Amino acid sequence: MADSAGFDSDDIRARRTDYEERLREDWGWLTVTGLHWIDDGSWLLGSDPGAVVPMNEEPGMPARAVNIIRDGQEVNLEVLAPGKINLNGAPAQSGPLRFNGTQGERFVIGRQSFLVVRTPDRVGVRTWDNGLPERAAYPGSDWFEPSADWVTEAEFTPFGELRAIPYLNALGEEKEVKVTGEWRFVLRGEECAFIALSAEGDEPFFVFRDATSGRETYGASRFLRGRLTGEGRAVLDLNRAYNPPCAFTPHATCPLAPQQNVLGFPVQAGEKMYRAPESSS
Repeated sequence: MADSAGFDSDDIRARRTDYEERLREDWGWLTVTGLHWIDDGSWLLGSDPGAVVPMNEEPGMPARAVNIIRDGQEVNLEVLAPGKINLNGAPAQSGPLRFNGTQGERFVIGRQSFLVVRTPDRVGVRTWDNGLPERAAYPGSDWFEPSADWVTEAEFTPFGELRAIPYLNALGEEKEVKVTGEWRFVLRGEECAFIALSAEGDEPFFVFRDATSGRETYGASRFLRGRLTGEGRAVLDLNRAYNPPCAFTPHATCPLAPQQNVLGFPVQAGEKMYRAPESSS
C-alpha cells in the first residue's frame, strides 16, 4: 500500500525480489570470476595454466582460446580455437574489438564468457562462469523491514559555482564528480546533504555510508537512487538502499561514498550485509 509520502511496502518488496533475481541471472555479479588488467602486448586467455587470463576447466574450453592484443587504447582479438568462441550466437572472428562506452563485446565459450573493459587509464578483461557454486547457493539478501520513517523529500540546492568533489573507487583510485549543488533533506530529525554521482537532470544516484556500515550493512558503501518529483525535487526512500556489486565479488570497481555522503547516524533501512553461504567442501 502506498501513502502520500511515496512509501509503498508492496512495491519495495517486489523490487527486492526483482533485484535478487537479477543477481541470479546469467552473467550476473554472482558469476564473475576475475578482472585482469593488461598492459600493451599479447595476452593468452584459456584454461592453460600459463594463461594470463585464466578460464575454468570445462568440456570444450580450449587451453589456448584467444590472444587479447593491446596497443594503447586499441584492442584486437586473435582467435586461436576457431568455432569454440561465440559472439552474438555466431563464431567469433579475429579482429579489432568494438566498444560501447567502457565495455567491449561479450564473447562466450560454453558456460563462460569474457569481455574487455576500457577506461581512459586502464584496459582489463573481466570473466564470468555461470556454473559457479556461489550462484547456485545464493539464498537471497537480508533486508531491514520496510518503514515509512525512512522516506523523505530532497531539494537540490545550488552552490553558485561548479565544484569538483573527490571520491575513491574500490581499487583505491582517486576519482571526482563535478557538480553545481547538493541534495538537502531531513532524515530522522537530522539535516543532511548528499552529492549525486549521476548527471544533473537525471534521477539522482547516491553512494553513501552511515553508522551501520561495516556492522549491519556493507562496509564500503551502499547505493540509492532517488525518484524525481519535479524540477530540483526528489523522493529518497532509504528502504530501497542496496549493496554495490563489490559486496558480492572482489572483481568489481564500485565507487565509494564521497565524504559529504557519510551520515553519522545509523540507517537501518534497505539491504543488510551480504554473508555468502559457507562452502560445503
